[in-house]
Amino acid sequence: MDLSTTCAVCGKRAALVEVSAPGEMPDEYSSWVGDRAGLRESYDKYKDLTTWRFRYAGPGGGNGLGDTVDPDRAQRLIDVFTPPVSVDRLDEVDLYDDAAICRLCGVAYCYGHWSTSSTGYGRCPQGHGKSLDPHWHP
Repeated sequence: MDLSTTCAVCGKRAALVEVSAPGEMPDEYSSWVGDRAGLRESYDKYKDLTTWRFRYAGPGGGNGLGDTVDPDRAQRLIDVFTPPVSVDRLDEVDLYDDAAICRLCGVAYCYGHWSTSSTGYGRCPQGHGKSLDPHWHP
């Protein structure tokens, strides 16, 4: 289930948020062909299709082909990111960069519209700032 956030300025995907139920494949799975066939092979080899899985990629990083999550976390992700996104519930899903959502604006922005500095600190188009990179340190 694709629950990705979209940039309020340009409409591009701001953060990939995807939850797959047991037996389901990621939405992009069918496009993993040709030079991307290695993704499909890795997914088939290493992912347990009997579990819930969560794929994420946002301005602060991601989890590659995804992680196994318990049914409760999967449901929280679905509840928070099913439109309209519940900004007040973002703490429940514990994503460092809040899936590219500015809590003060209540909408998401793509990496380009966050105006991210070399330190990983970003400012949304309205000037609200936040750290987007959990790994940056001085």
